[in-house]
Amino acid sequence: MFDNRAMETASYEYDIKVSEALARLQATDDFKLVFENKFIENFAITNTMLVSDYDQTTRQRTFEKMVGRSVFSLFMSDVHNDGELARLNLKEENDENKELEEAE
Repeated sequence: MFDNRAMETASYEYDIKVSEALARLQATDDFKLVFENKFIENFAITNTMLVSDYDQTTRQRTFEKMVGRSVFSLFMSDVHNDGELARLNLKEENDENKELEEAE
């Protein structure tokens, strides 16, 4: 029978797996070059000045790009946070199971 506890455990294991995969991906030179350097850091340095541009269209496009990069950064942070929370929950669940087994 696939109860809630089994579904939670599978979800925790999936979140941990995704978090670990993202960590491995972020450790590669290609990821650092494309996403950390070009997509996030260089964009902020080279485009922040466009926020003060008098052209409304340019300013709007710049804000849209900034929001997109912010959302991507938050997504990566959320993946790591979900993985860490899953590790803690899985550990707590395993500790509870051990206590129940010892009590029997």
